[in-house]
Amino acid sequence: MNEPRRACAAYVVSLSRRPPGGEQMWDSAAASSSLLWETSLADSGTDRIDVLAKHAELVLGIIQQPTHELAPASAIKSKAKLRALLEDRHRHGYPIEHSREENAKSSSSSSGLVFDVIHRQHPSSPYRQASKSHEEVMQEHVRRGMLRLDSLQKSTFAERTSNTMPLTREGPSALQEKVIAPAGEWQGEYLVQMQIGTPARPILLIIDTGSGLTWIQCAPCTQCFAQQEPIFDPARSTSYARVNCSHPACGASSLFQCAETHNRTCEYGVQYGSSSFSTGVVSTDTLTVDSLSGTALRLHSFLFGCGIFNQGQMVGSSGLLGLSRSAIAVPMQLAGAGLNFSRKFTHCFADLAANRNATSFMYLGDARAHQLQYTPFAVPPFRTQFYYVGLQGISVDGRRLRIPASAFAFSVDGTGGTVIDSGTTLTLLVRPAYAALRAAFRAAAARKHRLHASAVRGGFNSTVTSHVIDTCYRIPAEEFRPSRVPAVALHFAGGVDLRLPPNNVLFPFDDHGLFCLAFTGTASDVGINVIGNIQQQNFRIEYDLENSRIGFGRAYCAEDR
Repeated sequence: MNEPRRACAAYVVSLSRRPPGGEQMWDSAAASSSLLWETSLADSGTDRIDVLAKHAELVLGIIQQPTHELAPASAIKSKAKLRALLEDRHRHGYPIEHSREENAKSSSSSSGLVFDVIHRQHPSSPYRQASKSHEEVMQEHVRRGMLRLDSLQKSTFAERTSNTMPLTREGPSALQEKVIAPAGEWQGEYLVQMQIGTPARPILLIIDTGSGLTWIQCAPCTQCFAQQEPIFDPARSTSYARVNCSHPACGASSLFQCAETHNRTCEYGVQYGSSSFSTGVVSTDTLTVDSLSGTALRLHSFLFGCGIFNQGQMVGSSGLLGLSRSAIAVPMQLAGAGLNFSRKFTHCFADLAANRNATSFMYLGDARAHQLQYTPFAVPPFRTQFYYVGLQGISVDGRRLRIPASAFAFSVDGTGGTVIDSGTTLTLLVRPAYAALRAAFRAAAARKHRLHASAVRGGFNSTVTSHVIDTCYRIPAEEFRPSRVPAVALHFAGGVDLRLPPNNVLFPFDDHGLFCLAFTGTASDVGINVIGNIQQQNFRIEYDLENSRIGFGRAYCAEDR
């Protein structure tokens, strides 16, 4: 067995294994969780998403609660007592510090921190490819997007079958089946700077709304990829701690397992696509987030992965920031910290067609008040960490397209639905939906808007690109305005209509006036649809886990904080 295979095999997770030494604590968690499901689902009108959110909050409370404070399973016998436990955990939660200014802000009705987010092609990004043409860069976006789709499909398949698919083989192939994550060879599209440890050390993280675990590369590395910031050395942090096997956090995720050696340390393993992975030690330390307002938040006992064996295409970054609906993701960990932080986060991606060097932003917790349209999270027939939304239709120039409902619905086996994703560039639609959109858009472009189709030129990776990008137009820059571009709207549950501006419909494929449709089709008539980040640009998008909904509102993200 080669070294990477041996390393991955050591970290593969067995869901049937409970953390040795922590049976009483884990039984308490199981009993509480079971009662929560029973009592919540018995209430009329209870949304399954609300139940999941409460379940996640309970798990977080148990993760952080010392052994002597945890109520035994026999003590949690009533719905009222369970709610009291949840409320107590919400009040006290994680240890957390704010600066004086942030403490004053937290005493108001809401609080949140805002900080910069950069695109991978930003001048300060380690991924910037200054030597490549814009066309070559866009073709790489397309290639990564299709890899991302493949990994999303595998990841949702793993979620649907997680109760029935045991690990039977060692190494990366087995790990991919069970703990596949959606990054693939995609490398990340947006990055954020934070700090870890005491004293605080800078880390540059890929943000990912499809991943739960936050992990960083740690010294001493058995294998690490090159990164822009110095690799974090936990031995130099006075607040760093390893999570041991007796801690209930070791059973909080299917990514974690107890190592029988190495002093019974809890370890993690996560694989992305076919050849990228991170394995290491489940750890806690102080996470510091600097706000654009000059304040700072320090979240103590932040649960993350300290990666000592890492491989893949994330060269330049320090690791990944998990923003999914998982109980171990940043939004849920922050919500458990108290001080009025809500289970919310908001991002606003700048319009890169207008300014490729623009800086975007993100809020953790409540953002400043803005008028948003809200649509509820869609509920798949299985537990998921992804953000599903109820896409119900598409319009071109005000006319609703005839797309079968099955194109957007969940099938009996759980496939289908629509995910909104920060790490996919184009919006990906199953064949019936994309065929209808493409036909209507081409007809409107030729008849009403007098646009003339133009093919993607040959060149770097042109075979893949021409297959995926099939609707392009040559438009002089001075003529690219709303009246020249057919209007496209996405229709969601709850009467929410997302009317896309021209730059969210056509994107500049090269520097010579070639604009292409920012949608493409998948290879299947059924399956997952993905709303990509081009369609998200210049929209405030709020992920509201408190109320099981997602909000959209137009904004000028390069300046409007």
